[in-house]
Amino acid sequence: MSYSKLGWNFIEAHDFLRQVERIANECGLHVGMCGSVLHRGASTDDLDLVVFPLKTKKGYDFAKFQYDLQQFGCFDWKNISPYHGEDTKLVFSCFKYFKQRIDWFIFDIPVEKVEET
Repeated sequence: MSYSKLGWNFIEAHDFLRQVERIANECGLHVGMCGSVLHRGASTDDLDLVVFPLKTKKGYDFAKFQYDLQQFGCFDWKNISPYHGEDTKLVFSCFKYFKQRIDWFIFDIPVEKVEET
């Protein structure tokens, strides 16, 4: 599927991240921003986000997180690992409302917990 290319600015990404963090916390996860949007204030390509488990005894539910994000408008998840060659982290991309690309850098979550949709 081909998508129109819309970038991200810091304010838009920050607002999106605050909403995603609420979803993540309910699933026992944290989400943080990295990459061009954080360092330069904008990106014409994508928004880079990192996902990692909270340090709580209740654990986390990545499948619920991914499902809730789909209900929130994040579609077309694709595994793009390895990212830039020899990285060992798991990387998925998706599109917000089929327009804005998001790359999710996933740490400390076993591969079998993440699905392409």
